[in-house]
Amino acid sequence: MLGNVVLRVALTHPRCAMAETGPTAQPPGDGAQLLEKQCLNCHPIEKLSRYRKSRDQWEQATTSMISGYGVVLTESEKEVVLDYLAKIKRNSSE
Repeated sequence: MLGNVVLRVALTHPRCAMAETGPTAQPPGDGAQLLEKQCLNCHPIEKLSRYRKSRDQWEQATTSMISGYGVVLTESEKEVVLDYLAKIKRNSSE
């Protein structure tokens, strides 16, 4: 019984669910940890997985999060996140 409860919690807990493979899992990369630390607190991974943007659009969104919502990223961290997002979540029309 306890094993079933632990398994259910592990499968539904957001941190555990991110470790799953599948359509919502994020590929490894330099920006993956920053994305998890800075973005996934407010943006569920399932929602983020649906976004497709150009690097310029990601930069606009990131700048908005920094100036309007207090996200703290150094300029070099911002570039790492932008490169990562542009690589894995690019607009299909590019």
